[in-house]
Amino acid sequence: MADIVENLKPTHRRSETSSPFYVAHTNDVSAMGLVDFADCDECSRYPNRWSNMREYICAPAAEFMGAFILCLFGCGGNCQANLSANTKVSASPAGDALTSNLCWSLGLSLGVWISANYSGGHVNPAVTIASATMRGFPWKKVPIYILAQLLGALCGAGVVYATYFHQINIVEGGSNIRTVAVTGGLFATYAADYLTSVSAFFTEFVGGAMLLTGIWMFTDKKNGPAPPGVVPVGIFFVVLAI
Repeated sequence: MADIVENLKPTHRRSETSSPFYVAHTNDVSAMGLVDFADCDECSRYPNRWSNMREYICAPAAEFMGAFILCLFGCGGNCQANLSANTKVSASPAGDALTSNLCWSLGLSLGVWISANYSGGHVNPAVTIASATMRGFPWKKVPIYILAQLLGALCGAGVVYATYFHQINIVEGGSNIRTVAVTGGLFATYAADYLTSVSAFFTEFVGGAMLLTGIWMFTDKKNGPAPPGVVPVGIFFVVLAI
């Protein structure tokens, strides 16, 4: 209903259909279902409760799906590469560090692609906070964006965990054994034993700064921005490089 027909004057008569979005017109163009809301006193953008709710949950739902896809591909790549290295799971490795990195890059690229048109394609809390700090993104939307991203990431990782549950049991040595050293790193980032907390923070800060620089490089209107459909491809290469 976003399309507006110029000089289209509807007769103010409600149609017999169940949707008040549709208004009967006296010309053939009305068959397309296009309505000029400015000229229609009886038309509403929110004909029911769901249509009103949809406007508010659209962006968080997009962020949820973006983070879901990111972790589905990323954690899935981690599990495939690392678990298949165990001879009890696979006769030969089915992946390596490169395939794992490709999965994370593809995951973020596809996550941005599915959510960009509805929420801006943040997918990552760091991007949301940085956008609110530096790019004028409304702070009031930050909490719901981050919540949606965290829930999407947890669900994506949960699907991967369910998929590789039996392989994880084999590698860990039982269904009641779960350790960070063996399989914990497949689903989260942990600092190496030799790193201090400051060094671990600095490492993540540098990676996040590189990601944000790449995103803003592609989207800054003063920098000759890439066409919208090309931005996820550019993000793929940025994450792969990181």
